Amino acid sequence: MLSVGEKAIDFTLDSTEGKFTLSEHAIDSPILLYFFPVINGRTCTDYISSMIERNEEFKELGVDIININNHRAWIEHTGSPFVDLSDSELTICKAYDAIVKKAKSESLIGKTNRALFLIDKDMTIRYAWCADIPSDTVPIGTLISEIKDALDI
Repeated sequence: MLSVGEKAIDFTLDSTEGKFTLSEHAIDSPILLYFFPVINGRTCTDYISSMIERNEEFKELGVDIININNHRAWIEHTGSPFVDLSDSELTICKAYDAIVKKAKSESLIGKTNRALFLIDKDMTIRYAWCADIPSDTVPIGTLISEIKDALDI
């Protein structure tokens, strides 16, 4: 997994708002890349709902949340205000090592894992977290505190 202090891997993917290139967006504000394993799963739905509920706090920090998954239907299901990127070939997930290595369900192994990367305007990773198993999460309040620390706010 990429670590704090390393350079983020730049990429361009299709998104809900057209083509998205990470480096072009990171110039404007820190980016929180959120990789997640399953759409319509309880953990993913609850977690994104919590992010939506606390979105104003992320905005106050100047952080843009970008979801990476491979299902456009996710937006309709959650009402997500965030940009969603489609990584159907798992190219970016693999580049960031956001891949499930162990899980309760064998069917998840090799799929997108839950992971969070905070990337600054210089494309440096300021925060990195990856779940041991896909159902693991960072509580949103803890995540916001860790982002503040990472950005020296």
